[in-house]
Amino acid sequence: MTAAPPPPSAFEVVNGPREAYEDDVITGALIANVALARGCALAGDIRGEDLHHGQINRLLDLREAEAAEAGG
Repeated sequence: MTAAPPPPSAFEVVNGPREAYEDDVITGALIANVALARGCALAGDIRGEDLHHGQINRLLDLREAEAAEAGG
């Protein structure tokens, strides 16, 4: 009899299984920056939140450029 797999963590419930994006650096950086921006917002750190949102926007631009290269 084999043991049942452990239930997904809260992180995996929100972001999906880690294996799906384990090798995707941009997704990992996006997840980290979203968490940091959220933490700054909760702490009232407007400058930190703005910094992380800027990084998120740059990462999304990179992802879009990669998708355009792959598709074109």
